[in-house]
Amino acid sequence: MELGAGLEALIGATSDGIVCLDDRREVVLFNQAAVRLLGVPADMAMGRPFEDLVVPDDRPSLHALLDELGRMNLASLSFHNPFQFRLAQPSGIAKPVEATVTQTIMENGRVFTFFVQDVSERIEAEHRVATLNAELAGQLDTLRTKSERLTLLNAFSDFLQSCLSFDEAFHEVARFGRRLFPAGGTLLLIDPRRDRLGVATDWGEGIDDRDGRQDDCWAVRRGRVHVSRLGEPDRCHHLGADALPRVCVPLTARGECLGVLSLVRSISDPVPDTTEEEFLLAAADAIKLRLANLRRQSDLRDYTQRDPVTGLLKLRAFLESFRIEIDRATRAQDPLGLIVVQVTGLEQIVGAHGHDAGRTVERSLSGLLADMTYRQDTLGRIDQGLTGIVVPEGTRARTLARANEIVEAIDQLPLPYGVETRPSVAIGISLLHDHGTTAADLVEAALGAARSARQRPIGRVELAERP
Repeated sequence: MELGAGLEALIGATSDGIVCLDDRREVVLFNQAAVRLLGVPADMAMGRPFEDLVVPDDRPSLHALLDELGRMNLASLSFHNPFQFRLAQPSGIAKPVEATVTQTIMENGRVFTFFVQDVSERIEAEHRVATLNAELAGQLDTLRTKSERLTLLNAFSDFLQSCLSFDEAFHEVARFGRRLFPAGGTLLLIDPRRDRLGVATDWGEGIDDRDGRQDDCWAVRRGRVHVSRLGEPDRCHHLGADALPRVCVPLTARGECLGVLSLVRSISDPVPDTTEEEFLLAAADAIKLRLANLRRQSDLRDYTQRDPVTGLLKLRAFLESFRIEIDRATRAQDPLGLIVVQVTGLEQIVGAHGHDAGRTVERSLSGLLADMTYRQDTLGRIDQGLTGIVVPEGTRARTLARANEIVEAIDQLPLPYGVETRPSVAIGISLLHDHGTTAADLVEAALGAARSARQRPIGRVELAERP
């Protein structure tokens, strides 16, 4: 392809690579800028098919472009939008370029001219910008998620601090737990009097925590966050055999561990990062603060309503609860029974072994009765050695059966070391409507039956006589 001296100088001086192809799509012009772009001397490029200089994956697009220009069959100059492809350099590195392609039909044939620019820096810059945008979008999503969780955490804390009972608090923990920690979790509380760690509430699938001793949880032992993994020797014993990895957060307030917040973690990422751990601790702080306040309120009520030795309701609180049960049973037309347990022989134990032994036996008896009562029952101390049990829906047969079970359990009660005198028991029973309609009448009838049972040579359970 012959050029004038001025045009040849202009083409050689331009910073854009210029490549001309003939009808056979072979290179007929290759300026110095094209040499720099491709890294191939002009004499090696001249006469070669242009596709040899293009990365194989981009060759179909190149042929499609030239075919499209060829179909125009215009005698004048025709332009095409910038076309991106990669040049195959001798080093094996593909160089991204952008070309504006023109077609010129001359007397001796068709000429395709490529005005080529190196766009590797621009593409690299675009890639960096795209990467930064993706990172920024990820950070914004993280901040948005964190903001939403903090808003939810504040709402959780607000609802939790408004709870008036443990049951309400447990309900709110489970309700918000499903949203704050959707993988699942468990709230376990410690009963210090019985050295027990029990499940208060849970949420999520596959949660099978079990009750046990308070030292079954490593977080309680260590006083810090503990991660339990499958198959590890330091896995918490309160978790089920097929439980997922967990992170346990001890709920410690005023130097006392109230329980544990145990949350399911991902198998691939069982250990929470710093931000996640701060979030877990914030949720645990809200829970332990309300539990501590509820326990303090409960302790104050117990101080005024419960006997300090046995932990049972005092007479006044017992009678008030009994009246409420009588009103409820009367409205619902349900049966209601009262069991009065009279224990004698405590004076002999005190005389022979001292007050500590007597109090130990009395506490053991009260604990036994508490273990044998149901949640809906009312248990109270009527007087020294006299305990009342209100049995909702207590028919004659059901109340008598409960009384006989109590007698058998007391007969098998373990005694403190050195105590050989076993307390004796007599039980009196009264039934709503059969023996009265007020708390005072029913208590008096059951007391009379207990005194009568005590005087009988056999049988220590007696039903009160009808008035």
